Amino acid sequence: MKYSMEISTKTIIRILLVPTILYLIWMNRDLVFALFIAFILMSALRPIVLYLHIRRKIPSSIASILVIVVTTTFFVLLIGSIIPPVLSETVIFIERLPDIIRSINPTVSQYVQIREVSQYVPALANQLVSILGNIFSNTLLVFMTLFFSYYLLANEKIIDEGIIKNFLGRHFAYEKIRETLRIVHAAQSRLAAWFWGELILMFAVGTLSYVGFSWIGIKYALPLAVLSGALEILPNIGPTITAIIATFIGFGQSPMMGFAALAVSFVVQQFENYILVPYIMKKVVGLNPIITILVVILGMRLGGPLGALLAIPTYVLVESIYREIYHTKA
Repeated sequence: MKYSMEISTKTIIRILLVPTILYLIWMNRDLVFALFIAFILMSALRPIVLYLHIRRKIPSSIASILVIVVTTTFFVLLIGSIIPPVLSETVIFIERLPDIIRSINPTVSQYVQIREVSQYVPALANQLVSILGNIFSNTLLVFMTLFFSYYLLANEKIIDEGIIKNFLGRHFAYEKIRETLRIVHAAQSRLAAWFWGELILMFAVGTLSYVGFSWIGIKYALPLAVLSGALEILPNIGPTITAIIATFIGFGQSPMMGFAALAVSFVVQQFENYILVPYIMKKVVGLNPIITILVVILGMRLGGPLGALLAIPTYVLVESIYREIYHTKA
């Protein structure tokens, strides 16, 4: 018995369309990053815009501009007040790195010519400043993100009415559209909870670290605290990196200071893991540490530093969509 299989032209087009779309997304990943960040900001800031629009009778377009301007100004002032002292103290630390290494283990000088290494320190410091400058100099990405954020906030029904109902309504039944709307709203709620929870965690961890490091008298307490708060966006990985750096700097002063820095980092991490995270992030399901590490590493390999930063919210988004679909079918 012979069997024949016919593949329609529409099926072939669909098969070829998927890799083409993926390729176009990858080639325009900066645009995708900007859209995704804008979607996160829209999810987090929409309740404020709705409050100003409904309660204070401010037009949504003006309310969106006010919220974006205030939020952007806050972060610019925050970064502007933190970066200069962080850079200056970091450069001083890099310049003193050979002396710190010698104080930790004098035998290192037998194998490494520290004086020769120190000649490259100014160039390394300049490269550090250049790298930090490049991170904040991608003005195109910043402007695209702000524009998309404003457009999504000012047109609050653009996703529901413009994208889902108008576009999907031409190809899918009403039940599918309603299910899609429910999934999108659930994802928005979870991303908003993650955004605000993460900001509170970063501020709390940075403040606690600064208080602890200042109390024991370790040098470079401010950049260490800022680094601790910033790296909180990389769960499990960030706190470990900060603890290693703080311990290394502490041992550069004295063995007792090294153990004290390690103790401060340990106490802050335990307070974070057992008090801050369960209380602040109760609306966001905690991630398995192994999965978190794998997701961050995958994000770094695919999208660099920005990919690593967006790895966790991307996972939260995908997991939210999966859970909503699975819950519907269950």
